[in-house]
Amino acid sequence: MAVKKNDISFSLPFPWFGMNHIWNRQWDQFDWDEKAKRWAVGKELKDRISKARAIQLNINRFSLNVFDLVRTKHGNHCRAGFSYPYTYEADGTQYCVEIEPLQKIATLIRYCSSNRISSLPVLMSGGDPGISRFDPHLLAPSGLDHFMQGYWGRCAALVHALAEELLTSEKGDAKAYESIISYEIENEFNHGIHHPLWDDFGRFRNIGIRLLAGGGRAVRDAEQTALRRHRKKLKPRPILYNWDFDYPLFLRGELDILSGRRRTKQVTEFMIEDIERLMEAGAPVDIIGLDVYPDPGSRGPFGGGRGYSNISLDDVVSIVEELCSSFNKRKVVIAETGLSEYNALHIPDRRAQQDFYLKSMEMFHELYLSNQRPGRRNFLGIIYYEWKDPGYTHWGLFQEWTFWRKEKNFGIFDSAGDPKQVYEHLRDRFGQSRYRGATSKGDQVNE
Repeated sequence: MAVKKNDISFSLPFPWFGMNHIWNRQWDQFDWDEKAKRWAVGKELKDRISKARAIQLNINRFSLNVFDLVRTKHGNHCRAGFSYPYTYEADGTQYCVEIEPLQKIATLIRYCSSNRISSLPVLMSGGDPGISRFDPHLLAPSGLDHFMQGYWGRCAALVHALAEELLTSEKGDAKAYESIISYEIENEFNHGIHHPLWDDFGRFRNIGIRLLAGGGRAVRDAEQTALRRHRKKLKPRPILYNWDFDYPLFLRGELDILSGRRRTKQVTEFMIEDIERLMEAGAPVDIIGLDVYPDPGSRGPFGGGRGYSNISLDDVVSIVEELCSSFNKRKVVIAETGLSEYNALHIPDRRAQQDFYLKSMEMFHELYLSNQRPGRRNFLGIIYYEWKDPGYTHWGLFQEWTFWRKEKNFGIFDSAGDPKQVYEHLRDRFGQSRYRGATSKGDQVNE
């Protein structure tokens, strides 16, 4: 059944200011309530959600590896002796959803909803930290087809089971289900680390278009099946596809003879072309995501280029405006951003992190307001990436200045959920005014 554009609802008060704060394997952050016979959000996770609310973050974007969470009757068999109350059949294969993680996901969504935070699950083909099983260089054609079918079927099964789990509870969790503002298909669909699917000019390959379009259609069909069965007056959740702007810029950047602004314009054109191809392939594109890590200028010995790209926040605003103009019938969101410290040669700069968060929140809120005019209103907001700090190894202090080190200042929380140095700075500022930025001459930041 085709879905009309006006069948898709966006229930969250805008603008989005979100964060990533739980990953696929962090299931130990839940406690079993023996009296209620159900899972509950654990103390550490509650504390982190509370801290997020204190600085006005209203989205919880988290990754789910569908190959870990959904099994099949064929291949990696449904485990003998286990009950699978939620099964889904697609193309002759029966998919069995693991009940414990499913219940924990539903618990998290309910808890976030009751605390005025919306959820944005990312349906990934790889595990933490997100390396995909999908690599056309490693899979034979027959294996690739099998992989695609498996990804589509598992995405459909997980979304169908989640709708069933939330909508069959005692009181019905329609409100909690509607707090899922979107399902994101895969992760950055142009990211070579996840799956090398772009060519030398930064364009996305047809094989990747097929993977993403099939995933989106499978999710939409499975969700509609569940909603029709429950006869709920709920609309399907919007589907987000996220284009990684930084990777082609990073690989082609320093060697490209084009100036930074011309290079940015060229990659933006590639992105627009890819999204058009995705829609032509039948993908239900409701939200267009952009992954971008701008560099507002480093005080390090090499100037710009602190992280993945050499573009500024002003450049990002121009890119978003171009996307909003080119796709005025779709929503646009910055699905991942931050001030990276990935570059091994820059000097870590605490003040730069403080300035970046304040300035970016201010700029994108202004962009959101300027976008509120007839025929537009399609920019949603921004989601900040929360770095999962790698642990130290025998290299010890060597990691302090290499790009494999902990990114001490990048992000608001570390992988353990503890606030980083910018958190108190944001909380202090937002205690005075939600969108106040460090723009006035009299503004001072305590180190």
